[in-house]
Amino acid sequence: MIYIIVSLFAVSIGGVETLLICKGFDRPIKHSYLLARALFAILGMAIFLLGMCFHLRSWPYATFFSTLFCILGAQIGLWSIGISEEIIGNQPNIEGVREFGSPLDIIFESKLSITYAFIFIIMIVLAISTVQNLPQIGYRPRTSSDSSGFIQQVRAETILPDRPDWVTKTVRSTDRFGKEMEVVVGVLWDPYRWVKGSTEQVSTDDTEKARFSVRDVIRNFQNTEKRPIIVVGTASHENAVENPKLEIDRAQARADTLVKLCGEHFINRPHIYSLNLGAFRADRRYSVFSASERRVILLVIMKGEDSLDLTSGVKNALINAMAKQDFIFDARDYSLFETARLKVVPRLNF
Repeated sequence: MIYIIVSLFAVSIGGVETLLICKGFDRPIKHSYLLARALFAILGMAIFLLGMCFHLRSWPYATFFSTLFCILGAQIGLWSIGISEEIIGNQPNIEGVREFGSPLDIIFESKLSITYAFIFIIMIVLAISTVQNLPQIGYRPRTSSDSSGFIQQVRAETILPDRPDWVTKTVRSTDRFGKEMEVVVGVLWDPYRWVKGSTEQVSTDDTEKARFSVRDVIRNFQNTEKRPIIVVGTASHENAVENPKLEIDRAQARADTLVKLCGEHFINRPHIYSLNLGAFRADRRYSVFSASERRVILLVIMKGEDSLDLTSGVKNALINAMAKQDFIFDARDYSLFETARLKVVPRLNF
């Protein structure tokens, strides 16, 4: 998309410069008026696509710039096809290119215009490059209890006894083909964890006497997330040896619940995937109170959804989340993580 936009800018600006020079030398181009219209249409399309990039990729100040560039691009496009009513603010005069007194005037004006165009294109490319490569220029995402880049809490009041929040980590990884991706792993902070045996309720204490609907937890967070979301299903170690299928199915049912709730909650209809990790492995160190094994987990894909193998990319991201420094959640502790059954599955809004 970026290369297309830059190419469109180059074509439109280069073409307009050609018209300007030929007009100044009094060497008319056949159908130059139609050509000028076409070039301005290309310029409008490039600006409009730039606005769409801000919107779709959630770049900084996306709300402002996406609206600005989309309206400006559409407006220039309308001018180019001759719609020039006062309601869109212009009476274009594409044919009325100024006359020049000498070739030196032409060269000066041309160089000035090309310089402005070149600076404008360089600024766009640098801005896009900076946004896409923040980690390479010294930026380090905060991870502990910071929810930057993740699903923020927005409600001032809640019916829950403790305000729910996410512990997050931003992780870069590669898939099995070496393609890069970036995700934010979000684990619902204590004390909210799945009730033993339940696929609809969370609890706030180890004895699980205080129970609440997971729907009420999700409702405490903003509903405008539009980036792809992966919901994760987990189950604890109880009964995992005697009846592993039952616990794996329970983990899947919890993921199904989160898929349904996210589909209802997020109004921008983001792509929603599910990932079943299965039950906590009996050969791992576990506690008498197993609530910490039943975490509520979501991932947000920041980069790489459409260009790679999601299963291998997410698997490596979960390994990296624990490897870099201690994290609240280790996906390697679950029964399906090292098996062929581990798959990121598309579920909603595709």
